[in-house]
Amino acid sequence: MPYRNLYQHNQYTLQLDDEKSRGVIYQNGRLAFLGCRSIAIPMFVAMCNDPKINQQFAHYLEERKRAKERVADVRDNPHNV
Repeated sequence: MPYRNLYQHNQYTLQLDDEKSRGVIYQNGRLAFLGCRSIAIPMFVAMCNDPKINQQFAHYLEERKRAKERVADVRDNPHNV
């Protein structure tokens, strides 16, 4: 059985499946999102709108922001690769 991380906040639950890189969000026990964990985590943070949740996932969100900036830099200046 794959290792799963569960995070809960009020009516939202985030389930991360490490084996399949999948994220699942439930709202009031009903499926709200099923897909890539890189989309599920920021979506969960936005849905919760709570500073504690922001802090809990701050490291992940910062790394994601840096990766996007690196991709944008390569697109803007392909000679820096």
